[in-house]
Amino acid sequence: MKVLRQFMFVPLILFIFACLAYAWPSVKLHGYVYNARNGLALPHVNIVINDTLGASTGLDGHFEFILPDGSYRLQVKRIGFESLSYTVNIPEDTCKVLHIDLQPAVLSMKEEITVFAERLEQDPLNPNRNKWLNNTEDIIQRFEGVNLFKRANFASEPSIRGSSMGQISITIDGAKMFYACVDRMDPITAYIEVENLEQAQLSKGSFDLEHNQTIGGSLNFVTEKADYQQSFFLESEGGYESVSALRRFRFKANYSSNNDWAIRLSGSVKKSDAYYAGKNRLIGNSGFNKNNYALSLGRKIGSKSDLHFYYIGDNAWDIGYPALIMDARKTQSHIFNLEYNAKDITPLWNRFSLKLYYNTVKHWMDDYGRSIEEIFNRDVMPGMYMPMYGTSSTSGLIMSFTIADMQNIFTGRLEYYQLAAFADMDMYPIQADKAPAYLINIADARINNAAISLKYNRILSRQSSFRLDARFDYSLRNVLNSYGKRPLQSLYPESDLQNQYHVFGISANYEYRFNDNISAVFKLGNSQRLPTHLENYGYMLYNVQDNFFYYGNPSLKPERSIQVESGINWKSNKLRWRLTTYASRINDYISGYILEGEFKKYENFSLVYLFGAEGSLSWQVTNSLIFFLSTGYTYGQNTVFNEPLPYIPPAEARLKINYTRERYFFEGEARFAASQNRIAYKTTVEDKTPGFVILNLRSQIILSSQWRLKAGIENILDRYYYEHLSINNLPGKGRNFYLGINYRIN
Repeated sequence: MKVLRQFMFVPLILFIFACLAYAWPSVKLHGYVYNARNGLALPHVNIVINDTLGASTGLDGHFEFILPDGSYRLQVKRIGFESLSYTVNIPEDTCKVLHIDLQPAVLSMKEEITVFAERLEQDPLNPNRNKWLNNTEDIIQRFEGVNLFKRANFASEPSIRGSSMGQISITIDGAKMFYACVDRMDPITAYIEVENLEQAQLSKGSFDLEHNQTIGGSLNFVTEKADYQQSFFLESEGGYESVSALRRFRFKANYSSNNDWAIRLSGSVKKSDAYYAGKNRLIGNSGFNKNNYALSLGRKIGSKSDLHFYYIGDNAWDIGYPALIMDARKTQSHIFNLEYNAKDITPLWNRFSLKLYYNTVKHWMDDYGRSIEEIFNRDVMPGMYMPMYGTSSTSGLIMSFTIADMQNIFTGRLEYYQLAAFADMDMYPIQADKAPAYLINIADARINNAAISLKYNRILSRQSSFRLDARFDYSLRNVLNSYGKRPLQSLYPESDLQNQYHVFGISANYEYRFNDNISAVFKLGNSQRLPTHLENYGYMLYNVQDNFFYYGNPSLKPERSIQVESGINWKSNKLRWRLTTYASRINDYISGYILEGEFKKYENFSLVYLFGAEGSLSWQVTNSLIFFLSTGYTYGQNTVFNEPLPYIPPAEARLKINYTRERYFFEGEARFAASQNRIAYKTTVEDKTPGFVILNLRSQIILSSQWRLKAGIENILDRYYYEHLSINNLPGKGRNFYLGINYRIN
């Protein structure tokens, strides 16, 4: 462990030496590139000068060149956006700052993934553009280092580099939203669909604190807003999957008038029967029904500001959970957002936005669809029906601004949100001689949270840059339901259950470019994460993973983490590779402590560690053929119990070969997962999982300017397998043939 402490200070030492070694020269040509539709900074935009000199924008959309005086032609290109050309004249001893807005190009159901807040080079072919995307999970699992907890053929929960649940943040347009089910059967990703999205933004570790105080990473979904530039646009897509007889249809449409106002509509319906695992094994009770609908309205206010409103509604019903003891009877969510945006307010004040939001989630689950025999023979509360209901409502305000000059970018964000959460359950004995019972699991928990986050970017030289992130949160918490409060208070008789937290996080990122081909990134972070409302105030929460009932603890301390990450990137015209290593030390780790029998309560434990590495390789063999390889491994250890950390995915690798012509796209993919033999057996109950190899084939054919055909085969060899994060070893899907047809009018 002494070696780890020494290693953590290496990036800081390198940063200090770099600051001393380099002067801060002026920038002759400098600018920022934004998405014209939503005002977001665009990373990975290629800037080419006079067809010879090139660079790409960073995470903040920034680019820079040091050039002699003269006239230059700039070409600005990014896959998924319309290209632009500029002619720039640089007078002697004068700096030129550009603000460039790129218009999104028409993509098929916006099947593009943008990795934001992370220094990764995009695959030049944009490999996700032509994929078969049924839901947000299909997007999430294409990120390196992201895995999914699977409880059903529906609503999987993300894990980032072995961190999950309260250790990571999931937001929609930066707004907080919380699940309603105490069994976490409804992660936030279940309430949005592919047609709602503009992009998905991933940050790993504690190095981007904009959206939340987190130690594991954040996932932010950016919704697609009404577009002023599209006078009329309509796209629809229908599809079928053989493995579960899934039928789905979705559409999106946009209309604008006089470039002053715009409206966007989208919707989807899905129906899935029970699916088959490998070797033609039917997984009963695994079907679901779902619909989603959205409305976006935009109105320009002058030439530099606008007002946007959007609403997303989502419903699902008759959702089978074969890995759990109950099923979801119905779920409902409503998301409202009103946002004001302004840009180019002054030469220094670039951006300002003010957002008001409200969302609510309702979740009903029961075991009425299970057989009497199953209910009598189960380990948990046998012989009883247990219908459960949960709800969460979140309202909030976010104000953000950006101030920038030629070498500095300063971004600030103020936010406030309030969460109200309630959950209860009834217990009805099947036998008439036993009495029913009633239990409140979350007694109207309230969280009021205020935060300020600051981000500072500094261009140190043509070769180096620095970013500093800081965030402070104040959180006030309590439970208001007097009936549900009493049993929890009996566990803590000296507490009134009210608590408040003050948490602070800070991180530093330093990037150095050795030349046009090689760059290195060093990151250091010190952050905290707040307990969830379930960890503070849950009562009798059943965890199917270890068969214990959990009690919340209002006196929990925040988890504290010190993290370090380093990476090196190399690229040429045809070949590029990246290698990243990371380490995290977590104090006051939150986990269950056995009280007696089958009961646990959440407690803080002194120390755990996470280490890992990720790598990727991309090789453009020809203009049409691209080879891509990615791999990753995470190692976790709990020093208190001297055992591995639970729920750590095994080493994985993905190999892809993409072939693209003007009207055709083909992809062959092989996914390799090693066995996981490092399992926890004291803090929870895990079992060892075997490795597997899955082969997939995907394609798209452009039939005409309006029609596209998508087809493919997943799990070609019909392997029977299950992920290490699959609850109760729920198997993955067997061989699956899919077919879809896409139609659009522009």
